[in-house]
Amino acid sequence: MHRCFFEPLPSESFTCCYAYGETFKDIDIKTGVSPKIMEHGFNEVPCCRFSPGRSMCSPPEDKPFFIPYIRQVGEKYLLKILANSYQI
Repeated sequence: MHRCFFEPLPSESFTCCYAYGETFKDIDIKTGVSPKIMEHGFNEVPCCRFSPGRSMCSPPEDKPFFIPYIRQVGEKYLLKILANSYQI
C-alpha cells in the first residue's frame, strides 16, 4: 500500500516508498528505485513499511481506467526526465 510505482513508458517501471516520505523525485533514474526501496526492499524482498494491499498508484477496482493523481504527476515528471536523457 505504501509502495508507489510509476510506468511512464511501457518497458520502464520506477518505484518509491510513500511511508518513508519519498516521492517520485527521490527515484534514481538509473536504477529505477528510490534510496529507501534500495535499502529496505528491492527485487523480491518486501519492505517492512509496505502495508498489505493495493498500491496507491493502482487504479481502483471499480474504476479500472482511473489513474490516481499521484501517479499521473509522477509519470509526467519521470517521462520529462527520461525524454531529456534520451535526446541526441
